Amino acid sequence: MYRTWDEYEITTLFNSDSELCLVAEQDEEILGFALGTTVEKSNSAWKYGYLVWLAVKPGIQKGGVGSALFKETKRRMREQGVRMIIIDTDADNEAGIRFFEKQGFGNIQQHVYMTLNLSRKTRRKRSKPA
Repeated sequence: MYRTWDEYEITTLFNSDSELCLVAEQDEEILGFALGTTVEKSNSAWKYGYLVWLAVKPGIQKGGVGSALFKETKRRMREQGVRMIIIDTDADNEAGIRFFEKQGFGNIQQHVYMTLNLSRKTRRKRSKPA
């Protein structure tokens, strides 16, 4: 994964969009899950779906679990009036990119993520007297 999640983020997402938080299981064993939400932007007539996280247990990937989770998430989003689904993944996640391309995603774009650590003291540059 290109980012980590804490349980607060997961429970907040579940409490706000539980119908878009899915779990695939067989014989009481969790095989995978999908977490999604919807976004409505001001000044836009469109409602967007955001597939936040899709994961399948290692060793059973490429077995159809991820596709089934995505298909059901897409169905539920469409039911809620979503017109476009957005996902993001690490640029090096070739398997994930191939998976989403097979689901019909396109228009791959590169993003830049930056951080600013506010707990570190920063030095101010002093201007030299004239």
